[in-house]
Amino acid sequence: MISTGPFNADKKGNVIIPPEKGTRPESTPTVITNWSVPGAKLVRYDGLDLKIISGSATRRIATINNQSFLTGETLRVTLKNTNVQISCLEIRERSVLVKVQGEQTPRELKLQAWQ
Repeated sequence: MISTGPFNADKKGNVIIPPEKGTRPESTPTVITNWSVPGAKLVRYDGLDLKIISGSATRRIATINNQSFLTGETLRVTLKNTNVQISCLEIRERSVLVKVQGEQTPRELKLQAWQ
């Protein structure tokens, strides 16, 4: 077994959660969880549209899919019948850097005039 903090893992990386204190080991099943999902595909949400960037250089506001963001805000945006959580990381002069729920890396959205 491999030690992973308060839990242990077997050689394949499956986390083994010990039974709760005060219960008999034979009455509580051991839970094994495999965190790697074979064949899992990365999620990519299309349809994000940066409409406008307004405000001063020190306090910019970006409108993405009719939702207004300040730097550091996380809001839900509707994309094709799905609500997706978007975090606004940075608002630049002509683009916005956002982190989209389910995606590994941040994405840059550009104003249509500058694409």
